[in-house]
Amino acid sequence: IDPRGLVSFEFPSETTLSVAGGQYQSFAQTNTFYFNQVFNYQPQVVVADYLEPERAIHRTFGIEQKTDAFVIKLEGFANDFDRLLEYAPASSGKLFTNAGGIRSRGVEFSVRKDSEGTANEFFGWLSYTYTRSERWRDGAWGNFEYEQPHSLKLVAGYRFGANTIGAQFQLYSGFPYTAIAGSTCSTGYDCSNTSTARYSPSYAANLYGSRYPFSHRLDIRFTRKVPYSWGYFSWYIEIINIYNYAAANEQKWSYNQ
Repeated sequence: IDPRGLVSFEFPSETTLSVAGGQYQSFAQTNTFYFNQVFNYQPQVVVADYLEPERAIHRTFGIEQKTDAFVIKLEGFANDFDRLLEYAPASSGKLFTNAGGIRSRGVEFSVRKDSEGTANEFFGWLSYTYTRSERWRDGAWGNFEYEQPHSLKLVAGYRFGANTIGAQFQLYSGFPYTAIAGSTCSTGYDCSNTSTARYSPSYAANLYGSRYPFSHRLDIRFTRKVPYSWGYFSWYIEIINIYNYAAANEQKWSYNQ
């Protein structure tokens, strides 16, 4: 049973306050190639009747202001995820456990101008989100490997007659990673011999304590929409990542240095 609800109130000034919350539960996926024992291609989660469904609790508070042309909104959120599926310690005699957890806190600001369907008009929206996320790991809260603290998105379009020119720009934080802090001589190699030496990376104690650079992307689109008595026909041409930006997503490591 997952209760969810929302309460909002709009003032005569077209200011709206809202509070919402809800619980969401889901059983872990049973993909044959996920969460399996080695050399056993049966989905082991199916028979693990000791597992509970994974759970998320979402809470938001928002304030929205309408003007003649724009809708401005500020929203705060707090999301907690628990009973997440993880591999169980070998000593437990079980394959999996519901010991995982994530918590996420943040705020989002947005400005939106909706399309009014006129022959010539500008429309679009801008949003910025700040998020702080942590994962429960080894009995303590730590950095979450998929956290992106900053996210900026801009969508803009201009319609003139049957034609629309649009653009979408995204700017967001890179993912965290655990930095390589040094190296050790690989097992079975003599590192005093530079021609045959092999090294293994050693990582910093701060798990996911470093972060890749910001990533960004710009897409542009031209659309033409022609109405007919039976409906309409619309076609478009779009260029994705127009300046071909490739974000850094891995550390560089040379095994012989």
